Amino acid sequence: MTNPADYLPRYVDYIFEGAATHPDRPALVSDDISLSYAETAEKVRSMATTLRTRGVRSGDCVAAITTPRVDAYCLFLALNSLGAVWVALNPRFMYPEMEYVVRDCAPRLVFYTDPFEGRDFRPDAEKLAAECPGVEAALSLSEIFAADDPPGDGPEMDIRVGKAEAERRAGATATLVYTSGTTGKPKGVMLPNRGMIHRSLVENEKLPISPWPIVYHSSPLDHVGGTIFVGGYALLGGGTIVFTERFDPHTLPDFVQRHGINVTLLSSPVYERILNSPQFDPEKYRSIARFVFAGALLPAEHILRLRKIGAEVDTSYGMSELCGPVTYSDPNTPADLLSVSIGKPSTDELRVARLDGGVCEPGESGEIQMRPEFCMSGYFNRPEATAAAFTDDGWFKTGDIVEVLPSGDLKFVGRTSDMFKSGGYNIYPREIEIVLEEHPAIQLASVVGTPDPEYSEVGVAFILPDPKSPPSEDELRAWCRERIANYKVPKRFIITEELPILPIGKLDKVALRKIAAQGNEGLVYDFGTAQS
Repeated sequence: MTNPADYLPRYVDYIFEGAATHPDRPALVSDDISLSYAETAEKVRSMATTLRTRGVRSGDCVAAITTPRVDAYCLFLALNSLGAVWVALNPRFMYPEMEYVVRDCAPRLVFYTDPFEGRDFRPDAEKLAAECPGVEAALSLSEIFAADDPPGDGPEMDIRVGKAEAERRAGATATLVYTSGTTGKPKGVMLPNRGMIHRSLVENEKLPISPWPIVYHSSPLDHVGGTIFVGGYALLGGGTIVFTERFDPHTLPDFVQRHGINVTLLSSPVYERILNSPQFDPEKYRSIARFVFAGALLPAEHILRLRKIGAEVDTSYGMSELCGPVTYSDPNTPADLLSVSIGKPSTDELRVARLDGGVCEPGESGEIQMRPEFCMSGYFNRPEATAAAFTDDGWFKTGDIVEVLPSGDLKFVGRTSDMFKSGGYNIYPREIEIVLEEHPAIQLASVVGTPDPEYSEVGVAFILPDPKSPPSEDELRAWCRERIANYKVPKRFIITEELPILPIGKLDKVALRKIAAQGNEGLVYDFGTAQS
C-alpha cells in the first residue's frame, strides 16, 4: 500500500488493495471454506450492503457472539467499511457478562454464531435484543454471510478519499475491546484504525515472513490478539489467516501441515501444551518459519525445542490499550535471555519511567509508558478513567513494571494492579470477587493469582463465609461457572474464618499470595503468621 503517512486508510482497505494486487491469493481460510482476496472483498461489500439496509451507520456499535471464524472476520471488515464499531462477545461468556457489555455500548444489532461445543447462542442473543435498550434485532451470523445481496455502489467502494476524510477515518474507532480494571467493571477500550494499522505494519517489519504470512488463528475475536496481533499481522502483510474455532494441541500438527502454516502467534502456555502433547511431531511443523510467544515467559528448554524444528522463536509484549504489540525480541536472542525477556521497544514511542518520572537506565526498574499517538482513543463513555490512564505529560500508563537489562531487553517484574494472566487471558480479581460476594452465604471474597506450570498463573479465592451456612468448594465453583467464563473461575477456593487486614483497613493481598503460593489444601487458615 501507499505510505500510511500520506494515505491513512481504514483497516478494511488492505483487503481491497489486496483484491487489486493479488486477487487470487487466499485471504481467509478454514477447514470448511477458503476465500481469496477478491472473494473476501466481494463478500465484505455484500455484507456491508445488508448492514446498511439494516440501518447501520458510521459510529454505530454492532455486537457479535462468535468464535474465530471466516464469517465473523468478514463481519468485522464489513463494519469497518461502514465506519461502524465491532464489539465481539466471547462465546465463553455467561449471559450476565454479555448483558453488561451490551448495556454499556448499546449496539444496534447483536449477531450470534452457529452452536459451538453444545451451546446454542441464539437464545442469549434474542434475550439481549429483548432486554437491552438500543438493540434492534438478534441476527444469525451465518445467514448474513450466506446471503448474496448485490454490492451496489456502497461506501466501501470509495477507497481513495480526500486528506481530511482520510484523517477522520484513521482516527475513528474501529473496535471496542472490553477489559476490566481495579473496580472489576469492564471498560470499553476504543481502538482507532490508525493505531491498529500502525501496530500491524510494525509487526510485519519486526516479524518478516517470505513470501507472505500464513497464520494459525484460534484467538478470541473479543481480544486485541485476535483482531490485531494475529489477524492484522496477516492481512496487512498480504497474507492468509487460517481459522479454527478451538485450539487443540492433539490435532494441531496435522492442521499445520494441511494448511502450510508458516507462523504461529500464541500465548506461552499454549506452546507448553503443544510440546507436551503425545501427538507432538517436529516433522509436521517444518513449514513454520516463526514461533511467536506472548503473554507470559517461555522456559529456555521449550525455546530450544522449538528452534530445533528450524524456526525462529520470538517474543512480544502488548496490551489492549496500546492497540497491539509494542516490543519484540531480536533475531537469534540467546535462549536464556529470551526466556526472561519481553523484547525491546519497537519504536521510540515507549519509555520505561521511574517513579520520579525519569527514564530508566539499564539495571533500573520502572513502568512501561507509551506516547498516545497510536494508543487507544480512550475508555468508552468514561472520561475520568481515560484521564487517569495518562501521565501529566500525556503518556499512557500501562501499570506494568519492567527492569531494563544491559542488552536493552525488558524483563517483566510485576503489575501495579492486581491483574494476573492465566492461559493468555487477563484476569481481574475484583470482577470475580463481585460475583462471589453476590452468593448469599459469602460475607467477603478476595482473589489472587498464583504461579501455575500450565497456565502461567491461576486464581485462588479466599472466602469469608456466613458461619451459619458456609458453602462448599463445589458449590462455589458451580456458582462461578454459571456467571463468568470458565477461564475466570478460580482453581482453588480457600474458606477461612478471617482475612488478613492491613493497618489502613484494606485486605493484605501480599499475605494472601504467600498462602496461595504454598499450595496448602486445608480449608481454615490462621493468618496470624501470614502477615507481610
